[in-house]
Parts: sequence; C-alpha cells; structure tokens
Amino acid sequence: MKKHFLPILAVFLSAGSALAGDTEAVRTSLGEMLSVLTLGAVSAPAEPASVTQTGSDFHIQIPLSGFIAPPGAAAEAVARPAEDGAWTLSALSFPAEGAIGPGIDRSVSYTLGQQTIRGRLDPSLSTASQISASLGTITLQSAAGGRDSEQTLNRLTLDANVSATADGLVDILGRESAEDWHATAKDPATSGSVHDLQGHFTLNGLDRAKAEKLLIAARALSAMPPNQARDQGLRTLLDAANGLLSHFDVDETVDGVEFNLGGGRAGSLGRMQLLLNGGAENHVVNATADVAADEATWASMSSDMAGFMPHHVIARSIFAGLPVAPLMALLRAATAPDANLAVLQRQAAALLNLPGARAAIESLDFDAGPLHVHGSVKFTPRPNGEAGADIHLTASGMSGLMARVQGNARLRQIIPLLFIAQGLGRPRGDGVVWDIAVGGGPLTINGTAFGQVAGKIR
Repeated sequence: MKKHFLPILAVFLSAGSALAGDTEAVRTSLGEMLSVLTLGAVSAPAEPASVTQTGSDFHIQIPLSGFIAPPGAAAEAVARPAEDGAWTLSALSFPAEGAIGPGIDRSVSYTLGQQTIRGRLDPSLSTASQISASLGTITLQSAAGGRDSEQTLNRLTLDANVSATADGLVDILGRESAEDWHATAKDPATSGSVHDLQGHFTLNGLDRAKAEKLLIAARALSAMPPNQARDQGLRTLLDAANGLLSHFDVDETVDGVEFNLGGGRAGSLGRMQLLLNGGAENHVVNATADVAADEATWASMSSDMAGFMPHHVIARSIFAGLPVAPLMALLRAATAPDANLAVLQRQAAALLNLPGARAAIESLDFDAGPLHVHGSVKFTPRPNGEAGADIHLTASGMSGLMARVQGNARLRQIIPLLFIAQGLGRPRGDGVVWDIAVGGGPLTINGTAFGQVAGKIR
C-alpha cells in the first residue's frame, strides 16, 4: 500500500520509449509498465505481441514472463492512436488469477475480482499523460521459505497525471485510496488490518533515468538475503536515490488500524495522518514530517493502565540546510557492515556544524490520562566532536496523575518512579520541566549530571 509511486513511475518510464502510431511500441510500453509495477517479477518478453485492429482500435495481446500460472499468461490492451501522437488506452487487463515467482516455494498467488485500467500515454511528453486504475476484491498469498502470508483488499484505486518540465524532467500529481485491507502471517502468527486509506502526492523534477536505476536497485534489494540487503542493497538504493527529484509532497490518512503482533500484543489506532514535504533543490535537503495519531488502544492492557494510554499524539520533525554530499556520505557509512560508531558521531557532528544545518523533532505533544507532555529534541554538535541532542520536556497535570495513581492499589508500585521523575525535574506551576543534554560528556538533566545531587556537579 505504500508503493503508490510505482505505477506512476511506470507511466513516464514506458511513455519515453513509445513511438506514436506503432503498436509494437505500445507493447513495449505496456511491458515496461508491468515490469516496473512488479519490480521486474513480471515482464513482457521481446517476442512480438498479437495485434488485431477493429476500426481505429488496436487490440493487443502481450505475452508475459514470470508467471508460474496460468500457462501462456498474457495482458490484454485496447489502444487508439490520437492525432497529437498520444495513445488512448481504453482498457488494460491482466489474468484474473495467477502465480508469480521463481518457484512454487517462493511465489505470490493472486486473484483479481475486478480491474478497470484506462489512460492516456504521450510518448513525447509534450502533453500530460494520465492513468486511472481501479482494482477490486484482491487476494494475495505468498510463500517464501516457510514464511507464508495472506492479504485481502476490497478496493484499490489510483489516478495520476504526468507532465514534462522545460529541463527534461517530469512532474507527477496523483491520488490513491484503499479499502478494507487485511493481512495475516504464519510463524510467527501476526495480523493487521486497515479500514480506509486516502492520500495524494506530488513529485516535482523527477529524473526518469535515475528513477529507472532506483527501480532496478529496489528489485535487487527485494531479492537479497537479509544480511546482504543490509550491507550492500541499502547502499545501492541510497546511491540510486541521489538526485532523484527536486521536491515532493505526500499526504496520507489511515483510518481503522488493528494489529496483533502475537504474544498478547494487540491493539488498534483510530486514525493516523502523515504529511511529508521536502526536496533537494540546489543540492541541499530541506524536509518536514508531521505525524498525528488518535485513539490508540492495547487489547492486552489492563483497564487500569488503559486510562494512561496516549489518546492523541502529534509530532513534527524538520531537516533543513543539509548538503546532499555529506549527508549521503553519512548514510552510506551508517549502512556499512563495519560501521564505526565513533566515526559516525564525528561525521554527524560535522554535518550539523555546517552553516544553516538543522535536524530536530521540533515538537512532540501527547497525553497520558491527566498528564500532558510537550517536548522537543534538537540534534547538535558538541565541542568534543561528537553529535548530541538537547531534549526539552514539559509535563503538566502531575498532581492529577499522582492522585489517580495513589487512588489505585494496583498502580501504587509506580509512585516511587513518579517521585524520582519529579525530583529530577524543575517545578513550573503544576508542571515539571526537564532539560536533558546527551552526548559530549555525561548525560545531564537541568544542568546536573545524572546520578548526582542537584547543584553538586563535579
């Protein structure tokens, strides 16, 4: 559900290779589209497609590779050339059921109860290309080394527009939705579900050649063993993503989340919202991330503790003025198999010490029963060359929290912890403030080294 950008990449990657009026180019375009959608698991071989013509419509049957079943799997398309050199795609469909993968023990079986895919592809990108897809009653069953899983999805829709920029890059504007997604996995037994997902996104200044390299890297990463993926695949993916686009906006809202992680760890989330905004104009990264979550519950939690679960959480993170080259060097070093923490500390400190560089959790707000907490975290270089963090926390409603805990016999064991927290803090009305400094020396709370009595710093 988070790979909504793949169908859009498919549109412009495939459009770039088509030649107006040439049905073989349409076969190639649609084959590339499918290859991108499945990260190369399914593609159209070089053999010619079967083409028939009815009036102005071309009926194209495209053989597919990568299918274990059905035999002779093929995609069916109906396309009509337009006067401006574009192709109108009035219908596109794939086998209603099948199995994809290298073998029966490493495969994905699927069924599609309904599929409606239409679009408009302009090979020259002189006018906007568009794709609209609606898939219904979807099931996926995967077998991978004994880790079997099953997913169902009632409906998935996608609409997107692709247009070229003056400098040969592309802009993409799209929206997506999904309804009633359920997933279960065995060994260990876990499950999850989402009632509704709605989102839209914008990608500006996307480089098609670099996007193609990114997809190749992602395909290779998905096929690697875990250790190799961590040591090699992630670095390859980072290199491929460098310079991919100039700006992005993502807005996702997820409603009705339920999960069971096994071992009695089950819960739900009423709503979660995610806003991402940023880019790398002029080779400098500037980005923000906003997250909000409501109505969190844990089914395994006692009613006493459930009253202290955060009902509403809001967080905002910001990364600003970070030059791409040293940032990429830090990320590559962090994903190396022999990563040295001391070296990473120095690299991070040097990056944060650059003029205008900023990395922070700008704000964090949540409640826990009568307690409300507001906080922030600023990542900063220390004089000794390490990277550190300045953490500011303010909690109000401490007296109400203490009264509620003291009135519940089953919660009184945490009273000593609350007294310790209060003692380490600085009083402010009915609240308490903690200013915590990490890195560059001993951890301090309100200027006092942790473990020492306030006012007696050695």
